[in-house]
Amino acid sequence: MNTAYLEQYNTKISAVSGNWSVLIALLVAILYLIITGLPRFKALKDSLKSAAGNSLMPLINSCAVVGFGSVIKGLAIFAIVQAFILSISANPLITEVLAVNLLCGMTASASGELGATLEALAPTFLEQGARIGIGPQVLHRIASISSGGLDSLPHNGATVTTLSLCGITHKEGYLDMFVASVIIPIFTALVIVVLATLGLRF
Repeated sequence: MNTAYLEQYNTKISAVSGNWSVLIALLVAILYLIITGLPRFKALKDSLKSAAGNSLMPLINSCAVVGFGSVIKGLAIFAIVQAFILSISANPLITEVLAVNLLCGMTASASGELGATLEALAPTFLEQGARIGIGPQVLHRIASISSGGLDSLPHNGATVTTLSLCGITHKEGYLDMFVASVIIPIFTALVIVVLATLGLRF
């Protein structure tokens, strides 16, 4: 393929090929489902109407939470929390777990805040890690696991949407979600921090 046109967007094929692979795979999957499910598409209009209606509330919830996270990131307290976390310990494993968890919890977003946190703090983590012999791959794994901790607090979009679709309140269903999506990921991240501190590499 002639990918020279990517230069005008200041990128290379290696930077976008992963996205293309996902999009092509999704397109192939959609076409496959359409072809194999064609005989069952008798009530397609009603199905699309129902799907659009069911997706409206989750969409509104997610947009509201993303907007909330964007506002939080623009506040002065966000930078203060970042600075405070970095001052707690010189061990990058500990500061990374704290930073990713607290900032994801503040914005109620795992993927979005993980990217923002690493964009701002990755050079610091890498520098501290290099001093004590901890490689980027270990820091990356710990950051990824940590992002799945405090992100799913009660104001998280996925939490609100799941409970809404199940027809139950936070009081009725959040405790189980809290154990599965907050306690267990945080405990897992702490175990990995201990193992990495002891010298085990992943």
